[in-house]
Amino acid sequence: MLTDEEMSYVLERAYIPEHLPSYMTSFSNLEPFLESPCLYYLRGDDLRIIGYPLEEKDNLEDLVERLVRRIKPRYLTLIAPRIPESYPYRIEEEERDEYYYLNLEGLRPNKKVRNMVRRASRELKVVEGNKVTREHGRIVKDLIGRKEISDMHREMFSKLGSYVRREGVILLEARKDGKLVAFTVGDLSARNCSFYMFSFSSREVPGASDLLLHELIERSKELGIKRMNLGLGVDEGVRRFKLKWGAHILAPFRMVFSVLDPEILNLFGIKL
Repeated sequence: MLTDEEMSYVLERAYIPEHLPSYMTSFSNLEPFLESPCLYYLRGDDLRIIGYPLEEKDNLEDLVERLVRRIKPRYLTLIAPRIPESYPYRIEEEERDEYYYLNLEGLRPNKKVRNMVRRASRELKVVEGNKVTREHGRIVKDLIGRKEISDMHREMFSKLGSYVRREGVILLEARKDGKLVAFTVGDLSARNCSFYMFSFSSREVPGASDLLLHELIERSKELGIKRMNLGLGVDEGVRRFKLKWGAHILAPFRMVFSVLDPEILNLFGIKL
């Protein structure tokens, strides 16, 4: 587990969602540990290495080898901007994407976005929620019915309630005459970066998601935060939404999953 001093160090430097222990532990049974300059999460023989350094260092190859030798995991997930050329393990699953971010200092969305926010604000009232209810579940279920959602994301959505209760996590709701039509989950627990984590909309009121993002941006600015991580591109629709707000690419996203073969590890002198 992280000490209080290590937690403070991490939250001072966090810039991707996987740097947030509250986020990662809400959706898994893993525990966070610091192997400077990176975080990793572990439970039993399941190791997940977050290869985005918290400081300006690049020792990913050494980090992976060092942790595998010491921990001897059976299951290894590496999330990093690149996969080392010398990565010796057979990749069972792989994902590629890109992280996006907004510079909040001097941010001025284009006229179309501003009009969407203004129009939605005439119909909707934004309030801060305190828990995930059946109302939220209905909107999530509607999204799952409209889009192809992976089993991993379905499981994550089912655990939103646990995450929303964590310190620094904010649930913003857009309501029309009291009825919930959209909601956004943000994370304001880090010192220098805020996080746009989840957003769901019934599409009942155009611009509802824009209004909620606008509100999260304003909350971030009030805390003196100058950058917001918008998460991954996910699909073309989500990517377009982020780009229209002026998003920039922060870093490539690569995630690989391997089941470590004892015979391969033996070649490195590692026995499971």
